Amino acid sequence: DETFSARSQMNCALLKDVDEATDPWGVQITRIEVRDIIPNQEILRSMEKQMAAERTKRAQIIESEGNRQAVLNQASGAAEARVIEAESQKKATVLQAEADKERAAREAEGTATALQNLVAACNGDLQEALRLQRFTAYVDA
Repeated sequence: DETFSARSQMNCALLKDVDEATDPWGVQITRIEVRDIIPNQEILRSMEKQMAAERTKRAQIIESEGNRQAVLNQASGAAEARVIEAESQKKATVLQAEADKERAAREAEGTATALQNLVAACNGDLQEALRLQRFTAYVDA
């Protein structure tokens, strides 16, 4: 890799050496350019192995990042589901408490109305109405 990326350094070094060698003849070399670098088969195989290793490494990194993101997404989804479930349970509890409160209020109103009607039936005698109510509750039980 360095061979291909260092062409300008090689060009400068060759220019200096060739210019020094031709200076005694009065020839000045102003430019040298290395165009084609053909490495031997062993170096080509080594470069191919290195490129394959880099591709494998990048693929493994991408796969592991994907796995990590999947785990994070699953954990986030589970956490959101727990929050939604807790909020749902909270709302259900509040609604049940409101229903119990409403039921108790209606039962109290019904009991009060029944007691008022009983007092009226007993000609305003509250004690007699209460005894009759206890007797009815005893019989109903």
